[in-house]
Amino acid sequence: MKYCNNCVTPDTNPLVSFDDSGICSACQGFGDRRDVDWEARRKDFEEVVAHAKANSKGYDCLIPVSGGKDSYWQVITCLEYGLTPLTVTWRDPMRLPLGQKNLDNLIGIGVDHIDYSINPKVEKRFLYRSFEKYGVPGLPKHMALYNLPLRLAVQFDIPLMVWGENAAIEYGDLRDQDKGFEVDYDWLMGSRGVTQGTTAEDWIGEEFSRGDMAAYFAPSRERLEQSNLRAVYLGHYFLWDQVQNYETARRYGFEAPDSGPGYYAFDDVDSGFISIHHFMKWYKFGYTRMFDNLSHDIRRGRISRDEALAIIRERVPEVPHDDIRAFCDFLEISVESFLRNRRRNSATRTSGRSRMAAGSSMTSSSRTGKAGKPVNMLQLSKLSLPLERAKEALNNLSFRAKREIAEGVPMRSEGPSQASRAERGISWKDLSLRTRQGFLPLVEMTQDTYSELP
Repeated sequence: MKYCNNCVTPDTNPLVSFDDSGICSACQGFGDRRDVDWEARRKDFEEVVAHAKANSKGYDCLIPVSGGKDSYWQVITCLEYGLTPLTVTWRDPMRLPLGQKNLDNLIGIGVDHIDYSINPKVEKRFLYRSFEKYGVPGLPKHMALYNLPLRLAVQFDIPLMVWGENAAIEYGDLRDQDKGFEVDYDWLMGSRGVTQGTTAEDWIGEEFSRGDMAAYFAPSRERLEQSNLRAVYLGHYFLWDQVQNYETARRYGFEAPDSGPGYYAFDDVDSGFISIHHFMKWYKFGYTRMFDNLSHDIRRGRISRDEALAIIRERVPEVPHDDIRAFCDFLEISVESFLRNRRRNSATRTSGRSRMAAGSSMTSSSRTGKAGKPVNMLQLSKLSLPLERAKEALNNLSFRAKREIAEGVPMRSEGPSQASRAERGISWKDLSLRTRQGFLPLVEMTQDTYSELP
């Protein structure tokens, strides 16, 4: 597991690639933005505004909002450019009081608003089943966030959808780097990583009817292509900066708590479940929201890489004990059940992904077991290896192998005996690789992190 030589983004991030100098694609993309003519982009946005107003039948644009600091910036920017927006919120089942206060204040700036509540019985079952199957707490949320606004925009015949940042680009996926005034059906269907590659249709069966899942459906290809809808990311036209967005939002009454699930206290303040989403990344990919936030600040020169590493060593991982309990209470499951699910999905989850076959780039010194017998991270966490040998073994892994290990995909390999594997086995703890600057502790698949839980 390697980290970017410029920031602290690891190569287990599913969106990230690295160049020959060890710089991640998120840093590369940000570097490219230094050469952007932002004044020309601003004029391009004026053309977007003119197109929307020329085709408006009431509302000029639709803005998905949560009430967070980025939502404020989106709404304020659109109002400053003379747009008449309809704002839409998927109502989080664990919306926090401060999140509600900020959302009410945002609406009070002067916009129409729809607060869309999904049948709580359906939402609870859907959240439970998706968490049970994939170990992710945000699948229903992201499916609703992508599809509800699009469907409402088509229904209201609104000509423009305004999103904020292109999160894929911000965190390293440069495939849509130049996409600003075009988000088509193929793009929508290709943006399903946060829903584990599933659509609402995939969940219809014995437990969920088409009516149950109605809120999670996107418009059909035909409806979307027949509509006059265009979609943009404001981050394409204006340099995106979470800290600057917060400063703008604060001037309009946005409030932040004293601490949050990452480095920024003002980030992710609306939901009590978002911390679970970020925490699970530690067990799947070996990094958390803290890494994202610190990398964001490194690229913008607000913090050095060495300072970021010191913060990570001191604070990661941060276990959201109270939010875990609240999440379990909402799903009506025990904390012990949550922990079992977390370990199972981190260590043995296949999720339809291909398994590594015998003869892959994984060598016998890295991840091997009895012929044909799956070896997972939970088993390997009980083994040990000197750091130098661990480092050598890690360097022998392909990028794909490291990613699949981080995602918990079981490996099959022709390998040595059980005793030999135990002698040469690797634990995640030993793979912390503190022998080289830029490598940080990897995942420990043990319950030690949760020792404070009752």
